[in-house]
Amino acid sequence: MRRTQHDNIMDFLECFLHNMEVWIVMEHMAGSLTDIIASPTVRMTERQMASILCETAQALDHIHRQDMIHRDVKSDNVLLSKMGDFGLCAQSSSRTTQLGTLLWMAPEIFRGETYGSKIDIWALGIVAFEMIEGNPPYAGKKDVSAVYHITQGRTPVIHIQNPQRLSAEFRDFLVKTLQPDANHRLSAEGVLQHPFLSSGDFDTAHQGHAE
Repeated sequence: MRRTQHDNIMDFLECFLHNMEVWIVMEHMAGSLTDIIASPTVRMTERQMASILCETAQALDHIHRQDMIHRDVKSDNVLLSKMGDFGLCAQSSSRTTQLGTLLWMAPEIFRGETYGSKIDIWALGIVAFEMIEGNPPYAGKKDVSAVYHITQGRTPVIHIQNPQRLSAEFRDFLVKTLQPDANHRLSAEGVLQHPFLSSGDFDTAHQGHAE
């Protein structure tokens, strides 16, 4: 945690032993992206979504450059403009352990393949999917069925009414972050260079608008 100091990562302050328990003191952050997604009165614009994704990608790029992976990227762990919950964070080289939150886990994890930092990029694509649909793909299915669909080697399909209303840049972002083959998936650096993220409105990303 001391190695992850960054403007877009929740600050680690201190840790200490108390009654034989390790206590970790973190920066206090009120609310998560999940709270915004779940609100019936708030709808984010593409510019606001792009800003949130950009700030999250900046955090991921920072830890990936240190050969670390988060392994639990999801809207619950996007706290305002910062990433949180590094409980599953690990060195990125040659991982095979099946850890994470099921609906955000990349296909290569379920296939038992060696994986690296691009599992975080898949999860970032799922976060983008959440902001559009309100839930991650396969949210209504049983775990076994969800795993089957994730490992089928297909990019999740947007089911909102008239998906063509999404900009071409946003649709391309989803395709390139949700590539089932990690070799064809963007890196964190590639995500930051994607045209969709250049549309982010950094002043109003967390405000949304009421319908």
